[in-house]
Order: sequence, then C-alpha cells, then structure tokens
Amino acid sequence: MHMPRVTYRSPAGLAGVELLSCPHMDVAFPPHVHDTLTIWVNDCGGEYFRFKGNTSVLDLDGFGVVNAGEVHANGGVGDGARHLKTFYIDMSLLESLVGRGYGALSDGLHVDATMHARLTRVHDALCSSEDPLVSQTLFVETFSALLQRHGEQGGAASQSVGRDALRFRQLRDRLCDSLDGRVTLDMLASEAGCSPQHVIRIFRAHAGISPHAYLVRLRIARVRRLLREGMSVNDAAHACGFADQSHCSRWFRTLTGTTPAIYRRSVQPEPVSDHS
Repeated sequence: MHMPRVTYRSPAGLAGVELLSCPHMDVAFPPHVHDTLTIWVNDCGGEYFRFKGNTSVLDLDGFGVVNAGEVHANGGVGDGARHLKTFYIDMSLLESLVGRGYGALSDGLHVDATMHARLTRVHDALCSSEDPLVSQTLFVETFSALLQRHGEQGGAASQSVGRDALRFRQLRDRLCDSLDGRVTLDMLASEAGCSPQHVIRIFRAHAGISPHAYLVRLRIARVRRLLREGMSVNDAAHACGFADQSHCSRWFRTLTGTTPAIYRRSVQPEPVSDHS
C-alpha cells in the first residue's frame, strides 16, 4: 500500500496546532520558515538540522525546536527508516492553555530521551484522537512538562543585542506586514536606515538567505494559515502576494512536500454527521 510522503492533520479541539508526519527518508525540506513554534522528533532514524550556518543531527534521544520566523532546513540521515513527527503550535494557543509562567524554548536540539518518547506518543495520540477533551488534556500536560524542563529562565535577556540583529527583526516585521504587496530593497533600506547592500548582508547573516527568498517563505507560511482557516487555494495565493495560484503551488510543494489542495483537505475538520 502506498504511504503519503508528507501528511498534515489538525487535532480535535486544538485549532492552533498542526501535526506533520513524514515516513520517507528521501523527503527533505529546503530552507523555510514557520509562523508558529515548531517542535519535532523522529521515532526512527536521524534528522539533519541546518540552522544559522550550522548542521546538527537529531538522534532518538531528543527533540528539535525552531521559533517562529527562523529559517531552517532538515531532512533524513542515512539509508534506513525515518519517521519525522512535527508539532506546529500557535504561541497564543500555548499561552492560553498552558499559561505564561514559563520561559521561552531556545532554538536548536535538546537532548532528553524521556521527553522524546513522550512527544512521540502524544503525536500519535493526537493524530488519532477525535475527542477534544482528550486532545486538549494531552497537549496541556505534555507541553507544560516540556516548558518546565526546558523553558529558559526569565530575567536573563541579553542587553547586548547587536544593531543588525535589531534591524533584522524590524525588517522581518515589515515583510510580515507586506505579504500582499510589492516590496523593494530601497523600501527595506529606508526602513532600517542603511544601504540596500547592507540589507542583503543583514539577511544573509541572520537568515542565511536573501530578503526575497525570506519573503517567499513568509508568504508560504501565511498561505498555510489561511488554508487552515478555510480559504480557497486561489484566494490564499492572491492574498499573500503570489502572481497566480500555480506560482504559489510550486513554492508550496517545494517547501512543504505536498500541494496546497492536499494540505487544505488534510487540515480541515471532518464534518459532523447527524444521525438523529
């Protein structure tokens, strides 16, 4: 029986959570971004993780974290089996269910065999659960424990954030606000108070890609959100600044491993049957 290369699912009762399953070793995800907190494990095989110019390998004793807006790439390692399982979580949902009493999770790989096993089990359970209360309980208990074990302690934020790091955040916010319109290098340079050449250097240093490549990835992340909310593929493509649906679809498949139409069907809630 043929297995889908990449599947997405929205668990019952957790509208701000999306689950990815990828059971194929040969599927790789090129540099991309998400507008959510991303947490991922493999329950067999290894996973390479490229982030800010460094490449690491996630083994079966830990989990990976990427915060919203951070460019990263990943794929299977070796010739054996691999099954990638990913959680995409809106921070607003996490805060509403778990609370704000925890520090943020730092980007990168975290070694914790116990939490790896728990995340793997919960991913499987959320994929199959049709009971909102069960899903919400599993989510709150698991991610409260995760944040308690690995959340950064508050009050230790660095006071020495570089000027270019601040500029990058400013430019990233500008791009997020301009997904449906035309953006020029001169506009970004004016926003950051530097030369167009320096804008390119900032993106290369902090995202590893050009401003345009980063914008495309932000647009695809927004398309995913709009499709989850029920918008048509064509309307989502135009709302996010793509010239047409086919242009959007090509990028979507490249960055997510599936088509917008298949993704939309997979994350829409199942209609409730009325047997009364």
